[in-house]
Amino acid sequence: MIFIPIDFHRGCFRVRGDVIEIFPSYLEYAFRIELWGDEIEAISEIDPLTGKVIKRRDKLIVYPAKHFVTTKDKLERATLSIEEELRQRLKYFKKEGKLLEAQRLEQRTKYDLEMLKEVGYCSGIENYSRHISGRKSGEPPATLLNYFPSDFLMFVDESHVTI
Repeated sequence: MIFIPIDFHRGCFRVRGDVIEIFPSYLEYAFRIELWGDEIEAISEIDPLTGKVIKRRDKLIVYPAKHFVTTKDKLERATLSIEEELRQRLKYFKKEGKLLEAQRLEQRTKYDLEMLKEVGYCSGIENYSRHISGRKSGEPPATLLNYFPSDFLMFVDESHVTI
């Protein structure tokens, strides 16, 4: 979930006083959790546009809007690998006289590295998948086909494509 103090849309939540409102990206309605100190007083399904209570709930399961499961150890190795690649790319851009590109790359990558170290993810984390999974440069990522036995039979129906 992403914390949004004013705007309220799918995949976000907001906190106003002792009230937490959550709008999961996978539902048409939102939830309101009313607190009294450190106790939950009420849980309600609400209309996200009007705030009107649809019904009361006894419990609530909220799935993350984004979720990345990476061990701290793996993340540390990935950040070292990203930093090394950054050094190489900066050296290349400076050698080619592309100082603006080098500056942009350095600024963006350092911001992403800081986010990875602080919260465990960053916007565009898929760009670092090679480093996080530990693949070498040029090595293809795993796909669904990697999980099938070597002698499986696959049918591809592309009947909408004509030659």
